[in-house]
Amino acid sequence: MRLRTTVIIVYLVIILFSILLSVASAGIKTDKQIRIEPVINSAKPLMGERQFTLLNRKVLERKFYMVSVDLDTDDNLFVLDLMQKKIFKFDKAGTFQKIIESPVFVEPGLLLVDYCNRVLVRDKKNLHVFSREGAYQKAIKFPFYLGEFAVTKKDLILISSEVLARGELRRQVNVFDFTGKQVRKIFEQSDNVPQGANTSLQFHPKLLIRHNKKMAVIAYTANYELYLIDENGDIKAVIKKEESPQPLSREDLKQIKEAKVPVWIPKFKPLFYDLFIDDEGNIYVEKWTEGDPRKDRYFDVFDNNGKFIYKINKLPAELLLSIQKDKMITAIPMKGSPYLQVSFIQYSLGE
Repeated sequence: MRLRTTVIIVYLVIILFSILLSVASAGIKTDKQIRIEPVINSAKPLMGERQFTLLNRKVLERKFYMVSVDLDTDDNLFVLDLMQKKIFKFDKAGTFQKIIESPVFVEPGLLLVDYCNRVLVRDKKNLHVFSREGAYQKAIKFPFYLGEFAVTKKDLILISSEVLARGELRRQVNVFDFTGKQVRKIFEQSDNVPQGANTSLQFHPKLLIRHNKKMAVIAYTANYELYLIDENGDIKAVIKKEESPQPLSREDLKQIKEAKVPVWIPKFKPLFYDLFIDDEGNIYVEKWTEGDPRKDRYFDVFDNNGKFIYKINKLPAELLLSIQKDKMITAIPMKGSPYLQVSFIQYSLGE
């Protein structure tokens, strides 16, 4: 009888461990055996709060519509204007250098400069590849519309996609090589959503991919879990932070009531809204309190080991495009005009 009781206890422990493991790995879908190291953070940062202070601003001389930006390894800035379908190159001082344009562009939507300074542009089902000097190199073709993407140092491409079918919104991140051949799937998240419902309002969770020249991060904003991706396109660690879910606000419910089409109503708000990686691998998780997200936002900042080091408060009320250790790139709408002004901001954190 004692032996039977012991066997039952061991069996229950195995089941419980399997459940905990599946919860810890929610969202990860990979056909490769990998060991994922969790980095668990409390709600309190190790080094307290930092206050953002603007030191200097350089406004670029050009005007833009909608933009996507990235920096190369020499801090040259590339600005893709989605409406003009042109890429504008500036040096690190903000001086205009040249325009890169191509007849291949149809609906360019996202720009990335990779580790060897190739310029990649997402365009519907294609990734167009240019040299840093602007010479067109190739198009990588895919059988689906592309979401966000990143390139590893081994020329592997992480690409997000989403499909809404039969009441299920399925978001994935897959790894491809530079010929467009799929290597494997590494992330999947599914939600039950009414067919034809709006899924793009402020309170809807998003699947994000962000990068610097050495690493990438995948995150689904409904969960405070940041998946660090190595040069092989594998998940090497997951950063977690204690965070209480927040119900939809009165303003969110007002948006739902005023919407002219059905709206997917998630149970909780996203736990964060965007994230950035600087040149040293620090991760900036953008959050905001109730109210105007352009005024009431702040950052949780994690170091490149996944430790929650500090918060940054009093961020500028501007659209953030890129964040580096000593500068930010922002966009400001021009009053009475459809244009944006893009600027370099030098800042300090009052250390």
